[in-house]
Amino acid sequence: MKSAVAVRPGAASAGQRRSGRRLLAALLVSGGGWMLGGSWAGAEGSFQVRYFLPAEPWYSGLSADLNWRGELPPELYGGQLDAKFSVSGLERQSLSATYSRERTVVLAQYDRSESVYGAGGKFDQTALLFAQQGFDNPDSGLKQIGLTALYTDSSTPEYAYRVISADLNAGGQFSPTLSWTLGTGITRSDSGLSTDFTSGSLSERVRAGLIKRWEGELPASVGVLTSYTATQSRTAGSGGGGIGGQPDSEAASASGNLSLTGNMALSNQENLSANARLDTGGSYGADLSVSSSRLEGWTLGAGVNLSGQVGSAGLGVPAPLIYGWNLGAALTPKPWGVRLGYSGSSGANGSQALDAEAQYQEGPLSAQAGAGVTFQSGVQVAPDGTLTPTVQPAYRASLGVAARSEAAQSEAGSGGAVSGNPPPAFQIQARLNVSASPVLNPQGTLEYRYGGALSGTLSYASGPFQAELNSSLNYAGYTPQQPWSGEFGVQALYSFSDQLQLNVSGRYRPASLAVFQAGLGLRYRF
Repeated sequence: MKSAVAVRPGAASAGQRRSGRRLLAALLVSGGGWMLGGSWAGAEGSFQVRYFLPAEPWYSGLSADLNWRGELPPELYGGQLDAKFSVSGLERQSLSATYSRERTVVLAQYDRSESVYGAGGKFDQTALLFAQQGFDNPDSGLKQIGLTALYTDSSTPEYAYRVISADLNAGGQFSPTLSWTLGTGITRSDSGLSTDFTSGSLSERVRAGLIKRWEGELPASVGVLTSYTATQSRTAGSGGGGIGGQPDSEAASASGNLSLTGNMALSNQENLSANARLDTGGSYGADLSVSSSRLEGWTLGAGVNLSGQVGSAGLGVPAPLIYGWNLGAALTPKPWGVRLGYSGSSGANGSQALDAEAQYQEGPLSAQAGAGVTFQSGVQVAPDGTLTPTVQPAYRASLGVAARSEAAQSEAGSGGAVSGNPPPAFQIQARLNVSASPVLNPQGTLEYRYGGALSGTLSYASGPFQAELNSSLNYAGYTPQQPWSGEFGVQALYSFSDQLQLNVSGRYRPASLAVFQAGLGLRYRF
């Protein structure tokens, strides 16, 4: 029997995996007992455990979810903690925790997933840490300082990459109308055909900014932001520079950027904003936009932008000036609404896009339907090598609906607790997106690749019984190795009490070796 999860090259040994599972189980037991059994003020949440079959190895069928929210005791500095933990066998694990207390916020998050990709597997991993401390300086001084650290990697049988970055930012004010920002950061990137990365770069950056505000009947603001980035890159050679080989190569570069921004209220209903930027490489750009809410219920907007390069684009050819434009209008649903948009850009790769969306909102019911098309300029290569300018349209459409019965609204307002014999409750929230994008095949002819996504939840509850349909299915025609991904699931819940529920589940996961599975479990709410 095949394994339910593709084995990652260089994975830990079987003994290491067993030790890891014992450690994970110990953490779950101790952590769950600490959270569920501790004397936490106003703690609430839920714990669910399910087991799915078929599963090979056996522990790949285990699924567990924990949601916890409560106030930390004074001996642990107080504050509020929100924690979520989810594991679905070896294919998906996630953990997140948010701590907040007065002006302190700390967020930690970890996600890992494994899926089928062609004849092998796709592995993704992300870890994020964000911390911010605010200060009570009403007129001047340091207002806040924050740290963001990110780690992400991904690998398939064809490609692998890794990114590690950290940023430190601070902000404050010299006076109530003059504020400042400072920041620094570093990013390490590696990529290659495998986790033995063959190229990489290290970037270090600093930035600073000032914002001046004018209060009054027609407020305005002006800001200036400058940044500097130094990058060192390397590429591994093929053979150390011997006959038929290439030596390792290294390169260094530096760039600076200066941007100016401005916002000004032209009246109580109109606003003007502008932006200009220039970097040390000679690239420049500018944007100008205006918005208006003078027409009752409507928001109108228009903008223009341009970009260019000082000097030439190569071979002595002057760099062209690229300009763009956009127009937009939106009517707030009462109960009907609409959104219209038109944008475009010039140049050899210029494009024009049209989008329209109709909306309806009345009480607990809301619906949306939209469509759009983008005309992209390009070049088509004939079999004899002749180049022919073309305009290639790409299409997209979306449909969404959200509704719930009065019983579902009252249950949501009471925190979802079961009391007495409530009337049947119904709730739906779903969205469908489809797209068709043109690509040139190896024969030089145009063909379309299709994509789409179906996401949402449909639930029904009557007395102690509850049924749910959940979807997060995705289709990407441009990845023929594994175009389908995500999950479609159905589950039925029976409540023995306000706290304890029996769960019967079924799920379809096209990017898993165990495509169809059925499960049984329990959910406990506290």
